[in-house]
Amino acid sequence: MEGFADGALSGAISGAVTGAACAGLGALGAAAGKSIQCMSTVGKAINVTSKVTAALSFGMDGFDMLAMGVSLFDPSNALVEFNRKLHSNALYNGFQIAVNALAVFSAGAASTMKCFVAGTMVLTATGLVAIENIKAGDKVIATNPETFEVAEKTVLETYVRDTTELLHLTINGEVIKTTFEHPFYVKDVGFVEAGKLLVGDKLVDSKGNVLVVEEKKLEITDEPVKVYNFKVDDFHTYHVGNNGILVHNADYNPVLNDKFKLTEAKKYERKINNSKNLHHDLGDFGEEVMKKVAKENNLGNDISAMFKRGRNGIDGTFLSEGPPPKLTIIESKASVKGKFNYSSKQKLGGEKYFKDMLRRSSKQYKNMAKNYKNLKKQFPELKVDYIRVEAKVKITKKKV
Repeated sequence: MEGFADGALSGAISGAVTGAACAGLGALGAAAGKSIQCMSTVGKAINVTSKVTAALSFGMDGFDMLAMGVSLFDPSNALVEFNRKLHSNALYNGFQIAVNALAVFSAGAASTMKCFVAGTMVLTATGLVAIENIKAGDKVIATNPETFEVAEKTVLETYVRDTTELLHLTINGEVIKTTFEHPFYVKDVGFVEAGKLLVGDKLVDSKGNVLVVEEKKLEITDEPVKVYNFKVDDFHTYHVGNNGILVHNADYNPVLNDKFKLTEAKKYERKINNSKNLHHDLGDFGEEVMKKVAKENNLGNDISAMFKRGRNGIDGTFLSEGPPPKLTIIESKASVKGKFNYSSKQKLGGEKYFKDMLRRSSKQYKNMAKNYKNLKKQFPELKVDYIRVEAKVKITKKKV
């Protein structure tokens, strides 16, 4: 349990839980309204389905129900004791609502990939097309999530990546296989990551009709599976499945190593500032690494002060006069444990996050909007790039 208190759940916990609990899971299914299967590979052994009739949320409450059900058949089961210890932990109780079930078992729910598997149908100007066949220049049907205007929009670029973690969503009888962080539009709420959708949530199609989330199922594959996504001009949305479910294009964040030199950034080291809260000093360290990346890759002059006040605003903004002129907007994160936290708006992509910030009415943000407007006047052909710099920090002890 010390590992959990440190925020460092590991695959060992997964093995311990699944190995000890599987004997009681079969009988639990009917009692808790959960369908649970134990597979052969330790660490990939939990398959949970939440059904509408069970009225169970897909989070820690489901795990609590699981433990309670097992206790009816096997009070000494390790899963019951594990749950009891979790609830004795202040960190767990404080974040119980926010953490989803996969994080308990694998500590690997977070992913920067937001995609769909091959065969997922996309609503285009010419009809339904499998997502793997979508290419730049194609016209897809998109919906403005603010005005609900529906129009044909151009695909700007496509992405293909591998993953071993998938979420199966049954929506109005149709199964959609997606990654955990892909945002779906929930009626009267807005975009919600797939992993945070609840059974019973109401999604919408291209005509505004309601589609209901009926079932959720986790899948952890033995081999990597290719997943696909693409970026849509203007509205940044598209519709998936035969039912035309509205989703965000969730700008994919390319791996920096694929496009940027990181030699100097990886060498960067300094003493921890003991006068600061470690969290704040890590944030400062992340921004310092970001500046190393910007300098080594000739991203231009640092004009971050135009879009930042204190700890509010954009972490880094760099202007290259070109030609063509380019503004690079960077969100930086630093973490000792390699887990990077983003707000719900940040997760929707750099462009949406930046534009949302420019629309804010407070004085500091009004200045940012004014500065951006002036830049556009000065550089009419200005192009904007959005990247993330995530620094995994290793803290070492050295004699001074």
